[in-house]
Amino acid sequence: MATFLAPMAFQGVGRDTKVILVGAGGTGSAMLTQLHKLDKSLRAIGEYGIDVTVYDPKKVTETNIIRQHFWSESDIGFNKASLLVNRFNQFGGTSWIAMNKLFEVSSANEADLIITTIDSAKARLQIGKELTETYKFKNSLWLDLGNGSRGGNCYIGSAHAKRGSGNPPSPYQLFKDDWESIDDSKISEPSCSAREALEKQNLGVNDAMASMALFRVLAPLMIKGEIDIQGFFLDMVEGEMPIPYGEDTWEIYGYVDSKVESAA
Repeated sequence: MATFLAPMAFQGVGRDTKVILVGAGGTGSAMLTQLHKLDKSLRAIGEYGIDVTVYDPKKVTETNIIRQHFWSESDIGFNKASLLVNRFNQFGGTSWIAMNKLFEVSSANEADLIITTIDSAKARLQIGKELTETYKFKNSLWLDLGNGSRGGNCYIGSAHAKRGSGNPPSPYQLFKDDWESIDDSKISEPSCSAREALEKQNLGVNDAMASMALFRVLAPLMIKGEIDIQGFFLDMVEGEMPIPYGEDTWEIYGYVDSKVESAA
């Protein structure tokens, strides 16, 4: 079975791994909790952990309470990114950064890992296009998390892979056609109440996606140094379907790279 080895920046050698989290909503706020667990685990077994910067321009609304990681009506009106990051910094011993604005690729030159947890396919396409147009991220990884009413998908690859390099393709390079077929207007319609939000998406989907992303992808990659899957599709009723690492998987989505080295 082919395996993907963690880049040097993910091995805790000399410094913290620099992580950018794009989105602090349902899955993003859940993912931040998992990143805190990962940071503490890495520091418990070594000298270094992760240094996280969170991007989200939105403020907490009434419909965000319960399904997202916000505590009560007293959170309403505060910036999502600042509110979450300040809590981890104050009570969790981190020194993370909140950016209450849209993520721009130009501001992420030093990122080792970019995690996108946004609903907008258009925004994903824009991020992918910008990453493709620069070579600054040749050694960086991109983890994308998407979700639906009762499940979602997780995929990690290069921020941008040059064909023939043997590096895993990015989410953009693999799923660009799928993203282009998505109508954002149907996804981003706001809920009028917490009840309506729960009717659109089962309670616990965001937490399940974030937990599985940590358990199946990030923890093995950063603690053990390798993974044999690049992600998964998750249905809360039917179960999980892993996305194996390797050229055979990439070819299913139309991406061909002839220099993949397989491990027996």
